[in-house]
Amino acid sequence: MVRHGAAISGVLCVLAGVATAQPVQFASGPGATGKWYERVFTTGQLSWDQAQSLASGMTFNGTPGRLLVLDGPDPLAEELWVRDNVVLAAPRPATSLYWFGARRFGTAGVPQQNWVWTTGASVPTSVTQTWVIDYFEGPNATYGAVFAVNYSADYGDYRVDDPAFRMGGFIVEFPASSTSPCDPDVNQDGVADQGDVDYLINVIAGGENPTGIDADFNQDGVADQGDIDALINVIAGGACP
Repeated sequence: MVRHGAAISGVLCVLAGVATAQPVQFASGPGATGKWYERVFTTGQLSWDQAQSLASGMTFNGTPGRLLVLDGPDPLAEELWVRDNVVLAAPRPATSLYWFGARRFGTAGVPQQNWVWTTGASVPTSVTQTWVIDYFEGPNATYGAVFAVNYSADYGDYRVDDPAFRMGGFIVEFPASSTSPCDPDVNQDGVADQGDVDYLINVIAGGENPTGIDADFNQDGVADQGDIDALINVIAGGACP
């Protein structure tokens, strides 16, 4: 099931079900990337290769996705932002695992070394040193996964074939150029939520507008309740008006 501007194609037939959340943009703050991120839920066994294929087959506003790669100006800040705003965003199960776009070829040497992003770039050890490696699935698990357990989250490694059927989905990202034609983050805090609805209500009522948004969100020529309803619909996963 797809509930917004992102589209999925590819290997859906191997999974019992697919559901997506609303993409959110890391638009401001320390380490902001401008990229859009989305948590995708799946049911049934999900290998890393299947997740990579699914992510590559997704589009958001016409641009293709990929499994999460922490390659922003500050990868550690990006890692924490994605954890707090995507991995742990409500609603979600108390315990979930999500694939992301890192892998390690071979198991020799220090576990924090020799990790590579799907882009081909090496993962800095400053990043892998923050991961919990060889814990959840033991040695020889060489593909990146985020373990959202008991409402906290650790980045780490997992077996590529998901042998215990633990994987709950994956994290996909879209480039900064995937700017929404009706960006719901009207208050520009990096998250599309109730705060944006409150901001638009205040602007329509004559309040200050520090981000300079066009209050006519649905572009019908009038700034009124219809614009608030349209914004709520987009935040909930609906199409742009």
